[in-house]
Amino acid sequence: MNLPRGASLTVRDAALVAGTGILAMAPLAVFANFGVLENLVTEGNAARTAHGIRDSEVLFRFGAVALLLVAVLDVVA
Repeated sequence: MNLPRGASLTVRDAALVAGTGILAMAPLAVFANFGVLENLVTEGNAARTAHGIRDSEVLFRFGAVALLLVAVLDVVA
């Protein structure tokens, strides 16, 4: 990693960033997968899935944002 002159990233700092990222990913992933997708997606019934997403649009959007944050944190951590 190229750091600006005078800046240094210690192993401890890198470990703190990685650990914080992983600790943030866990509840976000649980919420997005089990709190949103499991409740809104009905396997084998596209019409019911679409109805569930339409009825809970805000929850679906929060789940999508949570999954996006998990992906970003996965790259950082």
